[in-house]
Order: sequence, then structure tokens, then C-alpha cells
Amino acid sequence: MIKLISLKSFGDFLIPFIILSRIIRGNNVDYPKMIVGGHIKPLLDALPINSVDVSFVTYQNLKDVPAIYNIKKSSFTDIIKSIFFIKKILYYFDKKSVYIVDRLGLKERFLLFGLEIIALPEAAQNIYLAYESLFKNYGFQFKNTNYILPNNIYTISIFPESRVRRKMIPEPQVSSIAKIARNYGVTVNVVSFQGDNSYSNFNAYDPVKIPKNFNSLLDCINQSDIVISADSLPGHLSEYFQKPVFIVSPSVNLYWLPKSSFLTSAHSTFDNLKPLDEWFNTFFKRTKAGQYL
Repeated sequence: MIKLISLKSFGDFLIPFIILSRIIRGNNVDYPKMIVGGHIKPLLDALPINSVDVSFVTYQNLKDVPAIYNIKKSSFTDIIKSIFFIKKILYYFDKKSVYIVDRLGLKERFLLFGLEIIALPEAAQNIYLAYESLFKNYGFQFKNTNYILPNNIYTISIFPESRVRRKMIPEPQVSSIAKIARNYGVTVNVVSFQGDNSYSNFNAYDPVKIPKNFNSLLDCINQSDIVISADSLPGHLSEYFQKPVFIVSPSVNLYWLPKSSFLTSAHSTFDNLKPLDEWFNTFFKRTKAGQYL
């Protein structure tokens, strides 16, 4: 039995979740399962029902990423407590299963000591391709992923926020992105959560404030024709819905790009938005709907 462990952030969970959801299903096969932290449940509950088998591990007061994986924002006491509780839970794991992690660092070696652990191939250029390669080695096959453009592109949504402040798209760049998109005659929405005033220059773009919950975020992404995102969760949710997505980040990081963004070079840095204009061009030159990847 193959079990994939994800105890970290929402994005770290969503990437392998997407990969497992694309495995072709048949009869009498033990498909990989996911073991995730209890803090992931609100996101999982908001995602459409699918065939991925997910189990939760919970420990006292777990409402967010375990402190051992959130060291900068956690006290020493909380870090020690999280190690204790995770080790206690993992002690009872099936010793006959193979456990997959995205990387095998010191934390993983310590927390998962005594279990058979496999990490993603280090040579892979992108995490989506790394997961696919690993599971193909176990004999699993994947559905064709169809990234479809509609007949007409009406709405481009920009998601500039990130839980990591340095990854948030600066407001001048958000304005520039909105200006580039508006040149194509579409509605441009800059999406942020209610109560967040990080983006205040509403004269430059159309602000959309949504409730701070996953259902609202998923609905907003699903209703968009094209998504522009910071290097954050909305980018990977766009991959989940097979929406065209362009990532704008402080520096190039091909490994963590959504699969479609990686394969179509749909990314740029804060200081160079020229690739975004070129990427838009490839879409708006099309005269009818169809696959773009």
C-alpha cells in the first residue's frame, strides 16, 4: 500500500491531491491514499467530490500547519509539542506500507523514523512532473489533462495575495498587470479577502472582495476564464480546475509552478511583466475554443 503524507500547508496538500485525482481508476487495485493534517479539512470539504482516499491525523489544538513546519511563527514550546504529538501518531502507522513525502529532509527522517519512506525524484524540474514520474514507476496511469479555453474570454481574475508576504504581488505591479489585461477588452478583477486592505488603489482596477473561506475562493476561480496569481494557493486551485493560470513571483521558481504554467512558460517576475503580455497574445489570437496545452 502506498500512502502519501502531507502535514504542511494547503498548497503542499493540493499538489499531490491533484495528481492522485488524475490517476486512471480500475477494479481490484490498491490506489495510493493520502494522510493529511486535520487543518486541511476545510479545504478538502470545499473541493468537489472525487476518488482520492484521504485520512486525517489530528492532535491537540491543531488548527493550522504543525509548528514543526511553521518554525518562524511558532514558539519553541509549540514546536516541541507538535513533534511529540506527530511522533505519537506516526508510531501507530502501518509498518508494511510505503510512505511518500515531497522531500526527505531532517524533519521527515526524524518524524518518520522506522517507516519505509520515499521522496520525490530530485532531478525533476517541476513538482507535478515529479509526482507523476514517481507514480508511473509504480505502474499507475494518468488521465489526459484537457486545458480548455472558452469561445470568448470575458473575465481575468488577479489573485495577488499570499500567506508569505514576500510572494505578494506589489500594488504597482498589480496595476500594471490589470492595465495589460484591459488592453484586451476584458473585465479585470483583483480579488482579495474581505477585511484585507493590502490593495487599496481601486482606481487602477476592479476590486472584488470575497468572504474569507474556501468555498468563495473556489467559486471565484471557477467563474474566471483566466487567472493571474501570486506564487500561492489560487495558482494551484486554478490547476485543479484546469484553468489557464499565469504566475507572477519575486523570482523564478519553476519547481513549484502549476503544471500548465510550467509547460507553457506562463510565469514572470515582479520586475519583468513582458512575458505576461506575450502569453495573453497567444490566447486572444485564437478565434475559437479549444485546447491550449
